[in-house]
Amino acid sequence: MNFLDRVNVGFAALAMNEDLGFMPSIFGAGAGIFFVGYTLFEIPSNLALQRFGARIWIARIMIRWGLIARRHGLRQPREELLCDALSLGRRGSGLLSRHHHDFTQKRSVAYAG
Repeated sequence: MNFLDRVNVGFAALAMNEDLGFMPSIFGAGAGIFFVGYTLFEIPSNLALQRFGARIWIARIMIRWGLIARRHGLRQPREELLCDALSLGRRGSGLLSRHHHDFTQKRSVAYAG
């Protein structure tokens, strides 16, 4: 999944750098900060998900991620965009690994019985 995210970010950079007046280094820093937040908070997010339950935690992740993504689209200064990139990575962490875990658990139960 990380590879797909990096490919999507690369395609976005083709037009976004020119439209927003960013240098490629600023865009790269934003993408890097996103993945740092994603990596640092993946395990704590999954631990919280186990504690609070999937229904509540996944809804919380998606609502907050949507709000930050909306705010991210309205930001212009570089510092605010970099801050939002970290927040987006932090909020999105744990979601994919939990879906992968649920899928493998359901398949293993189906094959066992």
